Amino acid sequence: MANSYRMILFDFFNTLVLQDSSRQPTLEIEGRNVISTAGLLQQRLAARYPNIDAMQVQRAMEAARRIIAKQRGSELKELPALRRFKEIATILGCDLEKEETPRELLETHMAAVTGSFHFPEAHRDLLERLHGAYRLGIFSNFDHAPALLGVLRDNGIAHYFEPVVISESIGFRKPGRSAFRHALAQAGLPVREILFVGDSLKDDVRGALQVDLDVAWINGNGEQTPEDGRPTYELPNLVALRQLLDLA
Repeated sequence: MANSYRMILFDFFNTLVLQDSSRQPTLEIEGRNVISTAGLLQQRLAARYPNIDAMQVQRAMEAARRIIAKQRGSELKELPALRRFKEIATILGCDLEKEETPRELLETHMAAVTGSFHFPEAHRDLLERLHGAYRLGIFSNFDHAPALLGVLRDNGIAHYFEPVVISESIGFRKPGRSAFRHALAQAGLPVREILFVGDSLKDDVRGALQVDLDVAWINGNGEQTPEDGRPTYELPNLVALRQLLDLA
């Protein structure tokens, strides 16, 4: 039963906090605006590398993502974001011996990414209602833990959550079993007493089910529910968790 849980474990991005498309940086590619921080990174590089344009940065970002994805391997090891930005700087031909270029690019990128998220007041009200009745935790894929922790602090909600399990900190990503085992170990409760809530079929639902963890899928886009790997519960939005848990 939904009221038998002692802990609610939340995915973070696009579950607790949502993206505001109007705040996302874009880059025009072949006549289309594509979400990308490449233009911002190019501006950060411009004083020292005036010959590098935004499309070069975009291609370097795409190449670095492929390199990192390969290095993660089948175990889905998490690699710190700084490593990705070192790859980007190397591809662009930046002098890594003399500069803090990778860290500067990382800071610029993360500021833009986290700046595009907002925390709805309805979600704050939900946390207030849950707090005290349940233990609350976070389990999120993110390769730069300080940025996620900063979002928690800036929105005044850090005190609600213990544990906060971030892929960079544990060294593994969802939907891998290793990531979920780390999260369950930090939760410190029997799996049957934990409900995981997330928006991704691949990372959240399938990952949770493979360790026998009940999962509420936030199906905000009205996707078709898969026949295999069906979530324990399906919700149209996070606020619907109130009804599932029979909160007044």
